[in-house]
Amino acid sequence: MKNLFKKDSIFYYKEYSKIENILKKYIKNIIEEPDIVLEDNSHLDTLIFLKHILEINKKARVVAKLATDKNHERYTKNSIITLMRQRNKSWEQTIKNKGKIIYSKTRQN
Repeated sequence: MKNLFKKDSIFYYKEYSKIENILKKYIKNIIEEPDIVLEDNSHLDTLIFLKHILEINKKARVVAKLATDKNHERYTKNSIITLMRQRNKSWEQTIKNKGKIIYSKTRQN
């Protein structure tokens, strides 16, 4: 996962809640060392990174749009679209409903 996001990534700014501001400093860690990565069913070339951050005992989700050969005219850089806290129920629903698991820390692919 480390080579997925290099310097050619952008982050869309919006107003963040207090917890999201805390999570912002963990974005790199969430992407480079995720617990689970899902291929988003609803959005082409989009991945969902899930990570339980033990240091602060919070679960987080990062949604990223990838710049690929297919969409390079519209998306010239990988884009981090969403950063949010995940409660246990939302975490489980995301895993169940959002898409195919393409990486899981607990099972070596």
